[in-house]
Amino acid sequence: MTPTRIDFSGRSRALALDSHRTAHRIAAAFLVIGVVMLASGAAVAWRLAQRTAQVNDTVARLQAARDAADPAATAQAVQLSPDDAELVAGAVAGLNYPWANIMSNLERSLTPGVSMISIELGVARQSVKMVIDAPDIDHAIPYVDGIRHDPMFAQITLVKQEVVNLGDNVTAMRFTLEAPTAAPAATPRGEVAR
Repeated sequence: MTPTRIDFSGRSRALALDSHRTAHRIAAAFLVIGVVMLASGAAVAWRLAQRTAQVNDTVARLQAARDAADPAATAQAVQLSPDDAELVAGAVAGLNYPWANIMSNLERSLTPGVSMISIELGVARQSVKMVIDAPDIDHAIPYVDGIRHDPMFAQITLVKQEVVNLGDNVTAMRFTLEAPTAAPAATPRGEVAR
């Protein structure tokens, strides 16, 4: 039988003290990191407060300058010659083109198998040009007849017809249609349409 050796030197106690010191060092490191993060957060908050104060000062100065401006100087009446007024009225009439009405009328007339590819105003806004795809002419004719009931498209004409390859041996007929637009309402010379 071999004797069992018992060590009373306290090495296990030294290990316990060493691990206790390591835990204190880790806690101290976390404490230092926390203090550094708090200090940097406080610095960022202070800088943001300064920047906010600068922006508020700038806004206050700009509002004061705006309020101090002469209202009569900012709202000057524009005097237009009769020719310029007519040009402006024509431009406004062009901008106020009834696209919503056109699109809703065209949408109401859609028939199965027909798809609208494009719609655009012609040169000088004197016509509306549209391109439609249909599997064949039998699908396109009811669509064209449907939109002819709208007074805007009563004089619609076929400009071009072609066969388009859509891929995978699928073809469709593409029709280009054009309808003259109504001239914008005339305004008396020197007056702007409202």
